[in-house]
Amino acid sequence: QDQSLPVVGSPDRGQPRLCWTLGHRFWFGELSFHHVAPPQTFVFGFCTPESCRETKEVDAQVAKPFLRRLFASSDGSDWCRLELKEWSRTAVTVTQAGLLLPFILASLIYETQTSPGQAARSFPCSLRLLATIALVVYHMASFPIYRKPGLPKGFAEFCTWFCGILHDPLFTALSVSLLLRGGPADWTWQCLTSRLLRKWLRLAPVGVASRLLLCSALRRIPTIPFLLKVQPRIDDRLCATEGLRCTHHTCTPLWGVADFLLAFPPLDFAGNYVEQDMLRSALLTFLACSLLGDRWLLKSMGLLILMICLWYLARSLPACVVHGRVHGPCVPSPLTHLDLPGDNVVALAVLLWHASRHYFPQVPNVFSMLTFAAAVAMEVTGSASEAVSLLWYLCSRVLLGVAVAQLCEGRDDRDALRSAVRQTVDRLCYGVCIVHVRVMEIIFGYLRPGLPDFSWDLFMMDVLAVLLGSFILATVVQLPSTLCQEIIHALRDWRSNS
Repeated sequence: QDQSLPVVGSPDRGQPRLCWTLGHRFWFGELSFHHVAPPQTFVFGFCTPESCRETKEVDAQVAKPFLRRLFASSDGSDWCRLELKEWSRTAVTVTQAGLLLPFILASLIYETQTSPGQAARSFPCSLRLLATIALVVYHMASFPIYRKPGLPKGFAEFCTWFCGILHDPLFTALSVSLLLRGGPADWTWQCLTSRLLRKWLRLAPVGVASRLLLCSALRRIPTIPFLLKVQPRIDDRLCATEGLRCTHHTCTPLWGVADFLLAFPPLDFAGNYVEQDMLRSALLTFLACSLLGDRWLLKSMGLLILMICLWYLARSLPACVVHGRVHGPCVPSPLTHLDLPGDNVVALAVLLWHASRHYFPQVPNVFSMLTFAAAVAMEVTGSASEAVSLLWYLCSRVLLGVAVAQLCEGRDDRDALRSAVRQTVDRLCYGVCIVHVRVMEIIFGYLRPGLPDFSWDLFMMDVLAVLLGSFILATVVQLPSTLCQEIIHALRDWRSNS
């Protein structure tokens, strides 16, 4: 029966605001088919009179007759299930919720100023914010939030190639640069493992909070389950304690040992990057400490692991690089959670630069920014000739990694307030990357379910609305992480004073 449903290019869930204006009630109906693979779900909107207040009444008087006409059967279908939820008008708008943002940011800035952390560096914060905005714009261009034809063709291609390609390698370069900063002089077991532990402490509470938010708090709101349409679906199987979180090449049991070591990655697309970043950081920590250590056994093991990693990486490049770019995860590594080639060329370039940084003079930041722009341009345009495709890819990734590593060595921001603001935004970027897709679903499926025509001013307002809502929700999600860091700082101060 699902094949007989009308096929539309973009979602159309009715006109709830018109229904409310006429004094009626608006109901969502989620029609699910479980006998097909994969299971398919369709959402319908029903405008009913004010007197229709009970779910059973709407199901008997409206939904069942609709299904009888749709499938020409007495009860719709034995293979489908229809779930009804009323959509009330008591919704908090993005503008109203945005009034809380100044107070939330003020509290976080105060916490940042009182925390004994390092001063924020301008370039890493700016680059992370750039990557976050690129990720948000890329996903906004991927969703059908405007009436056809949607975004202009040239701008859509720009969002796909520039914004879609930029964020992952940039996040990887920043992560590795901040982990290995200081060069070989700081590559000790105590230093790098403490940095890795601090990374885990920043990521794990946010991952747990996002899971609880999606699988508990949001699912209790009547209309939210209809909006969680981004794959993988946040359904009961995925949110179950014994469930699995599957990425490109492997599945990890939820709340298990591997899930714990990977810092409880989020359940949607962001979890793939988090697990790869944690695994890559742990591998680089072991390689850097073992190769520079005094014990010959660890040094031999580190050298052997490095050669194996380079061999697998080199073997994956000819099969995965097309026109100077890599599309998708390509092939799995022996560690299964790590994609090849992925962003490992960027990480390797950052590692080599930090290992040999004392042999090269410090270049001006302008030169590093131009190198970064050239690397991004090479990545976006690709190679027209397959003869130099592999060399083009390697050059673009190496230039990107080296440029970001040089920019991360810039001076600290001396202005206290400006440094606090940058560090606050920098902390919230990870939460924005996790929650922005759900914010988009709420804004464009709940607050504005219609499909307007595209315009540049509307698109800019939509981007600002998504960013604003994402920063607000990210603040809520990252509160456990901030609390954990404050507890650790208090224990460290108590230990030093005693």
